[in-house]
Amino acid sequence: MEGDTVALHTGLTEVQTGDVIDWRFGPNAILIARVNRAAGTTKLYDDVIDGRDRLYINEQVGDLIITNIRTEHSGFYKLSIHGRNKEMVYNVSVLSDKTDGVKTVSVMEGDSVILHTDVTEIQRYHLIQWIFENNSLIAAFNRIAQNVSIYDDVPDGRFRDRLKLDDQTGSLTITNTTTEHTGLYHLEIISSRHTLHKSFIVNVCNAVRTIRVNMGKPVTLDSGVTKIPKYVQLLWRFGDEDTLIEFNGTNLVFSCGGKFKDRIHYHENGSITINEIGIENSGLYHLEIISSRHTLVKRFNVFVTGEYLTPFNEIMIYILILFGPLTLFVRCSEIKHICTIKWYFNRWIPNTLNTLCAKQYL
Repeated sequence: MEGDTVALHTGLTEVQTGDVIDWRFGPNAILIARVNRAAGTTKLYDDVIDGRDRLYINEQVGDLIITNIRTEHSGFYKLSIHGRNKEMVYNVSVLSDKTDGVKTVSVMEGDSVILHTDVTEIQRYHLIQWIFENNSLIAAFNRIAQNVSIYDDVPDGRFRDRLKLDDQTGSLTITNTTTEHTGLYHLEIISSRHTLHKSFIVNVCNAVRTIRVNMGKPVTLDSGVTKIPKYVQLLWRFGDEDTLIEFNGTNLVFSCGGKFKDRIHYHENGSITINEIGIENSGLYHLEIISSRHTLVKRFNVFVTGEYLTPFNEIMIYILILFGPLTLFVRCSEIKHICTIKWYFNRWIPNTLNTLCAKQYL
């Protein structure tokens, strides 16, 4: 893990007279340390890997020690012990995240997100590549040619006119994000000595979509995906706690009794249709589609209005809670055409008593 200390062991119990131990780094096998027991010298070339004050040699056994290691110290280390014809290669991978090396970034739909390289000396690297999911190259910067390439037409055009690559830092910006941009992003920073790898999981959460529907009519809450893959979890919730539908990857479980009994139809793409919707079905609906790589979250705020509102399209009812009392406001641009206003309690909820609360003659 980044910041830790790593020891690469020679396997010797003691360096013998006449032994010469070389430690080399990267594909070009650049010398970074040498122990010459015959000459009685130990030399460190720690500026080669920007390892200033990081490299140490255990002179008794020849082990190489790297302190406060960073991700750019990832790569192949080669040990050669001359006189014993012994060679060994060590593959060192340094993770930058304190959990599993993958950084998770969350962003609201429509906003921009920046994926940072966190590399301070980018001029030391030859090529920077950003890859989406498994194999779709979406952006690259060739430092030698000073060329920035954007491949925003792959895999299906979802990134078109949305990608920006900073040629100073290598960071990638995705503008005007949608839920289609949720997924795994790989970063490769390549030099002549080694390749630095980083990964990001981007979760794009959609803003709350408001849907108005007349009471008694059907309404469909669209998942926004064409197909639910195998081995994913899906969860529809109403409000903060009520679970409506749960899919665990193999089985579909309906938990929608009471106010939703026999009203919900589930579609193969994860969408749901609520039939004969009532006032009691108004509220906030949550959808979560969870895979091993990311979570898609969508929210719908459903307002169910009574049929008495249809002749007056400009009527809107606002409910405000003002420090305890409940105030109901009616806004209507055509109030002069209305003769009487009546307020009822429970008028539009089936199987309940309705009570006339107030009446105003105009």
